[in-house]
Amino acid sequence: MNDWLVMLFLEGDNDLFPFGQNLLNEATSVGSSDRVAIVAQCGPERPGQKDSTRGPILPGHHETVKIALASGMANRSHDISKILDFVEDSIERYEARNRALILWDHGNGWQNVHSFDRVVDAVEALKQRRGLYGVPADNGTPPSSEQLFVSDLRTVLDPDRGIAVVGFDSCLMSMIEVAFQLRETAQFMIASQHIVPAARGWAYEALLRALTLNSQMNAEELVRTAVDTFAGSYNGLDNAVTLTGIRLSSEVDRAVSAIDSFSMALLGAIATSDEDGTDVRTQLAYARRYTQQFGNPDYVDLYSFCEQIEKRLPDEHRLIRTAEFVMSAIGRLVVRHTRSGAASIDHANGISIYFPQTYPGAKLAKAYAQLDFANTLYCSWSTFLNVLVEGAAVDLDKIARRIPSAARADDMEPQGQYGYCQCAAPARKTSATGVVQMSQRHPAASAHSHNGQRKTTTR
Repeated sequence: MNDWLVMLFLEGDNDLFPFGQNLLNEATSVGSSDRVAIVAQCGPERPGQKDSTRGPILPGHHETVKIALASGMANRSHDISKILDFVEDSIERYEARNRALILWDHGNGWQNVHSFDRVVDAVEALKQRRGLYGVPADNGTPPSSEQLFVSDLRTVLDPDRGIAVVGFDSCLMSMIEVAFQLRETAQFMIASQHIVPAARGWAYEALLRALTLNSQMNAEELVRTAVDTFAGSYNGLDNAVTLTGIRLSSEVDRAVSAIDSFSMALLGAIATSDEDGTDVRTQLAYARRYTQQFGNPDYVDLYSFCEQIEKRLPDEHRLIRTAEFVMSAIGRLVVRHTRSGAASIDHANGISIYFPQTYPGAKLAKAYAQLDFANTLYCSWSTFLNVLVEGAAVDLDKIARRIPSAARADDMEPQGQYGYCQCAAPARKTSATGVVQMSQRHPAASAHSHNGQRKTTTR
């Protein structure tokens, strides 16, 4: 029996065609060993071709066969049945004590996991503020292409399949919404808060070599190795990149409980402000404006926002306390985190959250309500967004009813000063909370990417 089965799903029916072979070359430079089985499914070699291939990765060679698609299975990378067929076939063929699944393609956080057909469609959707990257448009217009959503992955990651680690070699996937949707499926998730350069991606050669040399490593050690090798591969380069290992255990529930308490405190502060004439809404809008954001400007760093709250509303004691609990919860949720030295991501701490910019007429994406995280039975963050972003009134009766449940974070004790404070420390080295900082020759070189505009292809 193998110690590990590593499944690489390398389908990209879009502008990533030229880059898939780079990843495959890295994997084949290592190949499977007698204790580690590495298997890959690859998309067509060039646009216009229909056949995908699948097979084991051996040292120097990818032994492939064309896939006979089941009746009705779409020949598209984002078809959930295609991923599920790959996973089930791999598990049946390669018995292993531990399993990891890595999905490579474009990504856009909670809004889609895998693939869009044309980059221009996605960009136009973002500009028009309709259904981003395939999410159904608010005006009823169908999306430009079908997408794979986070909720679809729960089928693939059924606990009975024993997948210990799910990795997203794609942009913008390290979000609390994604982690909560996938809670109690795999043990760990690996993802980036920011954009991922298509030409480089993860450090597959270094990661797989480390695994084949030490196949006894457990799932958490594999996660740490993935983050560390990623950090090493970008060391000294100008790219603004991040990667985070996240627990999908009960720590996700604890983090969401802390965010719920924080959300209720935010709503309470707004309600009090609306009554007494102070301008908490404006201060919150400023806090949002100066919070770390990423390639999709609607995604911000959760820890960074808590820091801004402490800075701008220091007299809101309950709000400050719940912000500290959120930061502490992030410290327990994150296994390992790295960010490069680029100034544009200097306050990236591992976990993003959906928080659209506030401006007159701003609207939330309607599809957000479909997420578990947006369900107020779990968390009131979506209610806070509705109040601050869309300008809705605060329901005081609802807040009063929720306060007992919002106190759930009170049994948490912050770790260190704020639990995760070392993530934002200027020192570029590994910290006690698991942050790997990469050295950077030109720290400000990637500042242009802060607003999501990049000259290179990303995922």
